[in-house]
Amino acid sequence: MEAVGLVAQILEPHREQFETLLKAERDMHSVGAILNPTLYRDMIYSKSFAQQIKVVRAAVAFLDEIAAVKSDLAPDNDDRTNDSTDSTSA
Repeated sequence: MEAVGLVAQILEPHREQFETLLKAERDMHSVGAILNPTLYRDMIYSKSFAQQIKVVRAAVAFLDEIAAVKSDLAPDNDDRTNDSTDSTSA
């Protein structure tokens, strides 16, 4: 579990760059063939670019999942208040 947290701490500062790259890739698919056909052709046939996009998508999905789990594990303020009240009255 510590390794997962460490990886999340390393990746989180780069989330904005990851999302910018994914947006650029989407934009390239929508208008790239019109604006720069040569660059677009090079991009769609590039195995290394496809691998990089796949890794970035996985990293963003990982960070999203970590955030969801973190919010599920975080205790609510009401739970902490009720737990402390219950333990003092017992």
